[in-house]
Amino acid sequence: MVFTAMNLPFSQRFATRQVNQILKQSNVPIHIDAIRKIMPGSVKVQGVVIADLHGDTIIYAGNLQADIRLLALLRSKVKLLDMDLDRAVVDIARTSSEQKLNIAAIFQSGGEKKLAPTENEPSSWEISIHKGALSHIAFRMSDSATGLHMSYDVSELALKGFRISLLERDIRCKSLDLNGTEGIMNLTPRLMPKKENASSPWNLGLLELWMKDVDFSLQQAADSLNLEAHIGEGSMLAREMDFLSKTIN
Repeated sequence: MVFTAMNLPFSQRFATRQVNQILKQSNVPIHIDAIRKIMPGSVKVQGVVIADLHGDTIIYAGNLQADIRLLALLRSKVKLLDMDLDRAVVDIARTSSEQKLNIAAIFQSGGEKKLAPTENEPSSWEISIHKGALSHIAFRMSDSATGLHMSYDVSELALKGFRISLLERDIRCKSLDLNGTEGIMNLTPRLMPKKENASSPWNLGLLELWMKDVDFSLQQAADSLNLEAHIGEGSMLAREMDFLSKTIN
């Protein structure tokens, strides 16, 4: 009876307003278009938006059904135990060396909403997904400061044991399954010179990688480099992977 009342249209609209108000007051840069279904330990959400400081969309998730720990958002943590996501767009950008990437700027610690120099302390945000199935994902990145430009379209992606920590600059994933992926990476001259005392690099760990119908191309006009690759089907299994320690076993 309780969950029936909570899933009436006016209750869902009220819950959506309350959640967005709490997120805004807590300086969490996430907006939810609508909560469509509330069940014990699970929420179905339509339209999750993360926008930059100027209101332009950085991440949009069309339909998201997940076991979401909403209170964890107030502690700068995004915890999803079981996620099913269809239709998402990610657009990460930086146009000058004086800026942070738009996603880093919006998630920086504190409540001040202004662009910060690159030497500021990293955000403490942490994102974890126990198990997830994603479909129709478009990823775009244009970073003029480092000369890195990427565009990828993924039909289906399944992952297990995923965790990313902005504070520790660490990405971990137990299992990643790519099906139907097409993308291009373009390297252009850097606007931001490499620094000897730059912040610590990101670390990456992945134990299982499965791929099917993956097309990839790499271009670097300055060196007349043009590389194209197609993987019909492939896999990689490792007991341990750590990029910083250069360990792959």
